Amino acid sequence: MTELTVRWLEEVQPEDIGLVGGKALNLGKMVHASLPVPHGFVITVRGYEAFIEYNAISAAIAESITSLEGHDTHHIEETAGRLRAAFVRGRFPPELSDSVRTAHARLAGDGVNVAVRSSATAEDLADASFAGQHDSYLNIKDQSMLLEAVKKCWASLWSS
Repeated sequence: MTELTVRWLEEVQPEDIGLVGGKALNLGKMVHASLPVPHGFVITVRGYEAFIEYNAISAAIAESITSLEGHDTHHIEETAGRLRAAFVRGRFPPELSDSVRTAHARLAGDGVNVAVRSSATAEDLADASFAGQHDSYLNIKDQSMLLEAVKKCWASLWSS
């Protein structure tokens, strides 16, 4: 599952934008140009989808979206809060967790601080920029913190 859910920046190719997002694509281009970029990896859209499927979050998303009305901001915020909570409560599928933990160990191992940043497929595009769409987490010291930060980063999509 690793090759489908985790991609190293040096492996990212231009055709991967829909799989890794704009930020990871641009970092990959910088790596290929021999610019000084910290070693890193990205959890692909397939990893995100595996998490959603494993936790049955897609049904909650579909149900939530169909019940929203644009003028009811209280209901929108309440619904978004429930979706954020579903992500934070969620558990990583074992194979995805193993892939992320293995990549983290190869990257730095426990005790070395890393950052969790989004590279959403709608961020940092040539014709649109939604930078900052997700929260970022810095100074992540170990693998448990890493997995929690990833969930919180994904959950932050569902915020006002």
